[in-house]
Amino acid sequence: MSREENLIVRLFLRLLLGVLLFLTLFPFIFMVITSLKSNPQFYRNFWLPSLPFHFSNYSEAWTILQRYLFNSFWTSGLSLVLTLIFSVLASYAFAREEFPGRRILFASVVCLLLVPAVVTLVPTFVVVKNFPYFWTTEAEGNGLLNTYWALIFPYTSSGLALGIFVITNYMRTLPGALFECARLDGAGDGAVMLHILLPLSIPILGAVSIIHLLGTWNNFIWPLICITDPDHAVVTTGLLLFVSQVSAFNFNYRYGPLFAGYTVAALPLLVLFFCCTRSFMRGMTSGALKM
Repeated sequence: MSREENLIVRLFLRLLLGVLLFLTLFPFIFMVITSLKSNPQFYRNFWLPSLPFHFSNYSEAWTILQRYLFNSFWTSGLSLVLTLIFSVLASYAFAREEFPGRRILFASVVCLLLVPAVVTLVPTFVVVKNFPYFWTTEAEGNGLLNTYWALIFPYTSSGLALGIFVITNYMRTLPGALFECARLDGAGDGAVMLHILLPLSIPILGAVSIIHLLGTWNNFIWPLICITDPDHAVVTTGLLLFVSQVSAFNFNYRYGPLFAGYTVAALPLLVLFFCCTRSFMRGMTSGALKM
């Protein structure tokens, strides 16, 4: 292939990738554009931005959605912390300790990844409904239903299988000499985990955090099943209530506030992705250079 032909192929591939990228991002771009419009602007100029911009749509959306956003932050964040703690402890045992039945237990964890989440909906609901709720008598007869724990506990348990599998395989790649030297210096399991294992595991912990939060923040079916109290609704189910509040009769939606709410609900994930990506890269370089 000549130099000119090679240049044409490269330009074609770049153009193709640009078109695919635009098609991928266009729904989000359209959502942001529409969030700044009034209904007359939406019908008059459907695809393109239209002046003046109505930033008041965002204040209206925030007023309605802030409670649901807080609930999502609380349930997803706490479940992530619990998932990382239990995953790191279990992964350390699987990767660095020898005990009877280790391979069988690890294989059992891996098998949980093969079970479709929809299969566990009914068993999980029964467990949550009959789980003793010791903190208050208001939920008597309903267990953990309509409480934050109905989301936190299932989110944590569902994230453990993937977390243990990924973190264990990562820990097995770390040089064993690091742990042996630390033990020769008198470090116990706690010191080894805190000063050696965790700094080196920042990259994989960032990856697990992104995967877990994407799954819990975007989860719609489970909160819809176990949460009927609007005060405990998360952002995915809260958007259903939000739609009813920004629409008139006969589905005459007010599209500006509606799309502003969708944008507000999506922004935390974008911020999280960029923050975790940076920490992921820093963890890789700092772990390599320090050791």
